[in-house]
This record gives sequence, C-alpha cells and structure tokens, in this order.
Amino acid sequence: VARFGGAILIDMHSMPRDALAHLPRPRPDLVLGDRNGSSASPRITAGVADAVMAEGFRLRRNSPFSGAYIAAAYGRPRENVHVVQLELDRSLYMDERRIREHPDFEQFAGRFARVVARLARLRPDLGAGLGKHGAAADEIAGGTLGGFQRLAGFGKRAGGVSLRLARRPVRARANTGTR
Repeated sequence: VARFGGAILIDMHSMPRDALAHLPRPRPDLVLGDRNGSSASPRITAGVADAVMAEGFRLRRNSPFSGAYIAAAYGRPRENVHVVQLELDRSLYMDERRIREHPDFEQFAGRFARVVARLARLRPDLGAGLGKHGAAADEIAGGTLGGFQRLAGFGKRAGGVSLRLARRPVRARANTGTR
C-alpha cells in the first residue's frame, strides 16, 4: 500500500455445486462477496462483477457467501485496501463425483483466464477503471480450482495471460516477462 497507494485482493475459492442447492434457478456460477460493501469500495466491487459477467458467467452478490476471514480482516476500502471474495461453482469445470475435468475444460479455462486478466487491470486508485494507470509492476494471480493449481502471469513484456494446469502444487513466482 505504501508503494502503490492501494491494493486489491481477490480471494478466490471453489465451492461444491450443492452449496447452491437452496437457491432458485438459474443458480449463479460465481458468488461475489464484499461483506455487503464493507471490504471493498462499490467501484472495485462493480469492476470485479463486470470482469466476471463480461465472460457470460452468472453472478450473485453476498449470498450465500458474503466474504470470510480474509475479507473481514484485510478489507479496508477507506484506506484504499479492497478485498473481494469470489466463490466459483466447481461443476463448471469438473465432474465433482469423479474428480475429473469436464471435456470442455480448456474452453472454461480460457474464459476464466480472461476474467483474471480483467481483474489484473483493476486499479485501486481508479476503482472499476480498466486502464493504463496504477501499479505497472508485474502481477501474479494464483488460486486452486478443485485441486488443480492455476497460475496466471501478467507482465508488461508477456503481453497477456498464461494459464496452465499442473497436477501438483505450483508456487506463485514473479513473472519476469520472459519465457
């Protein structure tokens, strides 16, 4: 925060499809939690929602998940520190009973990589603005989706997103922009 003037933390989780069984249809693909506005500014929350919906995912806000410990402990939008939790329905990319990828997994991975790329362009100083301002350093976004580690690297020289599947844990590392 001292170096860049603000921070945005996207706390991503996957959830079993059954966690949404009590909701009316159509059920959401992702649940965005900002602790009902207390862990992120409305502009940041809107930017995250826009990034998700731009790829055609159905989104619900703050119900049934409004944000857990990370959002509560670290979200301080008045200090320009924003935390948004995203819960992803794992039935989008895997057969939950067999713990196997869906045949169209690569299509899902491409869609989700574009969401992550949009999220990486959010800037705390501009809220939902996706643009040229804010921290220009290399950024890393990582998360576990149903037991498969995803690593998406963003760098000035890389010019895009790389998303890869690893069968074993992968440690996030700084992207140097080289391959």
